[in-house]
Amino acid sequence: MSQWNWLNAALWAAKWRDLEKEALEIANAMQDPEARRHMVFVAESYGLLAERAEVRRDRLAESTAASGQSWE
Repeated sequence: MSQWNWLNAALWAAKWRDLEKEALEIANAMQDPEARRHMVFVAESYGLLAERAEVRRDRLAESTAASGQSWE
């Protein structure tokens, strides 16, 4: 069961990283400094979510490996 949790965390980490990249691209294209600042904040928030998901992914991967569970 924990391998599915690991996979789920990995998928969410990738999703948050993609959204972070997209938000930064949008921010860089903005002319209005205030709007740009808000969009950078959104991108940074996605980055924090990605970091949390990556930590969870790594913790679950270690837990699964330590328990001797198969990845298959």
